[in-house]
Amino acid sequence: MTTPALQHAVRRAYDVFGEYTAPNEPLNVCTACCMPEELEREMRSLPLRTLTARHFYEYCTGAMGDLVQPAAEVRYLLPRWLELLAAREETHHSVELTFDRVGCCPDGSFTREEIGVLDAFMLAYFDRHLNATEGMDDPLSLLIMADVGGLAVRPLLRHWVADQRPASTVLFVQNTYWDFWPEQSLRNAFASD
Repeated sequence: MTTPALQHAVRRAYDVFGEYTAPNEPLNVCTACCMPEELEREMRSLPLRTLTARHFYEYCTGAMGDLVQPAAEVRYLLPRWLELLAAREETHHSVELTFDRVGCCPDGSFTREEIGVLDAFMLAYFDRHLNATEGMDDPLSLLIMADVGGLAVRPLLRHWVADQRPASTVLFVQNTYWDFWPEQSLRNAFASD
């Protein structure tokens, strides 16, 4: 189930990133063993809205040939990528690394408006997860996801603290008191100091 805020964020992503075209060159992903060549070609040749979660899963989990990600490639793919995430489709084996390709783009790759779209999506995505009753990701994993992608984390934290809904409060107590304070660290393979 998606929310009105997520639907708006996805529409905004298509509006803002819609001017970008599919790359002519192969995507920055290993096709020797990580991603089938056919899927890689489809990501550049099929209409963006027809790409499936499998395309993005293979792309996102495949090794990058160069750690610095080509920003044009990422900007083109982002609207559909966000749409799939909003629909609760799995695009990576580890939610924390969902936006690692975004975070690997060179500094200055995104305009202020584009960053605003990504941050708005992340806030709506985070909010949905805070108040779901089941099947959602841990909020601390989502904070790591935002950080890995170079997105703003502080607005997410402020939102979480201000959210008075019971499910959000329970998650806050569980994640910050029971899961963090005893050892003063996160128990997550992708968390760093």
